Amino acid sequence: MEQSVDKKKTLTGWHVLAGFIGFFLTIITANGIMTYYALGTWQGVETEDAYIKGLNYNQQLEQAQNQQSSQWKISLDQLPKIMSGDQISLSLIHPTYNTDVSKVSAEFIRPIEKGYDFEVELKAQDKHHYLSPVTFPLKGNWKIRVKVTFEDGAEMYLTDRMEIR
Repeated sequence: MEQSVDKKKTLTGWHVLAGFIGFFLTIITANGIMTYYALGTWQGVETEDAYIKGLNYNQQLEQAQNQQSSQWKISLDQLPKIMSGDQISLSLIHPTYNTDVSKVSAEFIRPIEKGYDFEVELKAQDKHHYLSPVTFPLKGNWKIRVKVTFEDGAEMYLTDRMEIR
């Protein structure tokens, strides 16, 4: 008669230790790869002086309420759509009040990449319309922040986003 011997594989402490070590090495490797790519692609803080701006947040809210209650209507009539040869157009209207505008400027901010932000000054076409040609260094998403400064020192702001093709 032949004897059949079944050898069962037993789970020893070394097997469990090897499993734990393999598991944690996998997790540490994955985290290391993600950290490497995250640190390599981060461009830095988008908002300069964020702490100071946070402290002045109530003043910004008050300025926004004053702007809304002033009855000034500020609107972007035309936003640029292509990299070169397009223009930005702005309308600024108040039903009764006629004051002189000292300066109208538009700051173009590239949120995903530093070093390409620029500003243009809009020229008056008439008392209520302002216009300027714009040339972008790169295609993609851009943020625009328009600032209107009046003779008496008051300021109005308008922000928007656009895609340049």
